[in-house]
Amino acid sequence: MKKSDPVTFLGPIVAACLLLAGRSSHAQTLEVHESGGGLGTVTKWQKRSGSYGRDYHQTKKLRIIVRDMTRHSPDGEVHVYFIGRKQPQLDLFIYNNSTINVHFGGELEVTKEIDAPSLYEHETYYRWENERSYSGASMEGWIAQGFVGSRLFDTVASNQNLLAIAKSDALQKMIAAAHIHEPEPPAEGSTGAIQTAPKSQSRPETAVLPMAQTTVVNRRIPVQTAQGEIIIPSGTQVRVLGREGENLQVSYMGWTLTIPASATDLK
Repeated sequence: MKKSDPVTFLGPIVAACLLLAGRSSHAQTLEVHESGGGLGTVTKWQKRSGSYGRDYHQTKKLRIIVRDMTRHSPDGEVHVYFIGRKQPQLDLFIYNNSTINVHFGGELEVTKEIDAPSLYEHETYYRWENERSYSGASMEGWIAQGFVGSRLFDTVASNQNLLAIAKSDALQKMIAAAHIHEPEPPAEGSTGAIQTAPKSQSRPETAVLPMAQTTVVNRRIPVQTAQGEIIIPSGTQVRVLGREGENLQVSYMGWTLTIPASATDLK
């Protein structure tokens, strides 16, 4: 897709991006269609020489259809995994996920619509050096799996590559790397069996505390990593892993990063 200049949104693509993992013989079936999407471009800076810095913002809407040919199925769930591609490494990763509860209630078909969480990519171009670099991530697609209880009845994906991932153990590795479906840490002072420190023992002031929550950054945050700089755009929601003094440890696009708490709504 060609990236255009300041803030351009493509109209609904109404594309039936439906791929089936060899239609199952179960009485329940799953379909997912992309019912809309767009690409926004914002030029952050530009020189007369032709050099520039641009942010790209991708959006997508999914329409999920679950059918029960028996009309007697118990309620189920659809797990949707949103897949991104890191820049500049080009690695695939799960950047967000959604679990949709499906109440059949004797109906033949249940339809839900969800928005895919946005992803941001930054491009820097220096004309005289003819150098172009990218940071952030771009949308690769999605994987969806339908369950009734613990039984997987169908798997679909937005392209054949992701479908192959869903049918292998690669998906479970990506889920583990994204810390999805992990149990929440016990509350502070819990007497659960996994507690190892006595209740009277205070934690050091700089210890990383378990936190099961998310936060939104209120400004653009550049973070240096061993593989280059990562930009967290303003307004991005990140998962909080812990707090150490004035800093937060967060999960963003598969990375574990340290950012100032003052740059979030957890001041």
